[in-house]
Amino acid sequence: MRYGGSPFGTIKLTTTAKDVHFDNARMYVTLTDEREISVPLIWFPILLHTTPEERNKWKIVQNGVGLRWEEIDEDISVKGLLGPVC
Repeated sequence: MRYGGSPFGTIKLTTTAKDVHFDNARMYVTLTDEREISVPLIWFPILLHTTPEERNKWKIVQNGVGLRWEEIDEDISVKGLLGPVC
């Protein structure tokens, strides 16, 4: 983890991540409230330029508050994906 501590800070969400999958152009995140959000991979150049195998080595961290790719040192928060609505 970069910089020590959590890159997600202390965040309280009403929903969290429970699954992630990809196609060639998008990342899909299923939330615990059963919504599925999708974002273009171009928003995340590190993920865009990895192999499908590397992309699929994600893990849910901080009880669903964030997503982590250890091998490529990438972190994405659910709050960041949801934008100002959370």
